[in-house]
Amino acid sequence: MPLLNQWSFSYKDFREKEITNKQIFDTIETGSESMDKKHTIKKNSEFNEIIQTAPSKKNELFVIYYKENKYNNSRFGISVGKKIGKAVIRNLYKRRLRNIIDHQKKLYSKHLDYIIILRRNCLSKTFQEMEQLYIDLIQRIDYVVNKGANNEKTK
Repeated sequence: MPLLNQWSFSYKDFREKEITNKQIFDTIETGSESMDKKHTIKKNSEFNEIIQTAPSKKNELFVIYYKENKYNNSRFGISVGKKIGKAVIRNLYKRRLRNIIDHQKKLYSKHLDYIIILRRNCLSKTFQEMEQLYIDLIQRIDYVVNKGANNEKTK
């Protein structure tokens, strides 16, 4: 069975083609480095501290706050406001964003905390458009972080 897109199954597929859970899980890439507890920011106090003190970059879909951390890995916090929609829709977009984060691991600078706030414009964008806008924003952040690190090394 060829590798299918994670988002390609619909309720109709389940009813008509009798897709099994095993087929679904076989199509989804699972890695040991997915967004587990050591890669997430959950505490409200950490969210508030990063949002109030950290620099940010934004585009039409995301606002990303980033700050150096004391851990050996990057951590992520995701915030989706109630303006996006009801809980089912918010959870859908959080899952999509987690998927994008997992698949773009090579882009992140080590030792950074990221708070990602999703904007309402995401409702009109496809998954691929969301992914591309996210990649562009992370690359801008990485450029700023690395540029600052290079300036410190030359001084």
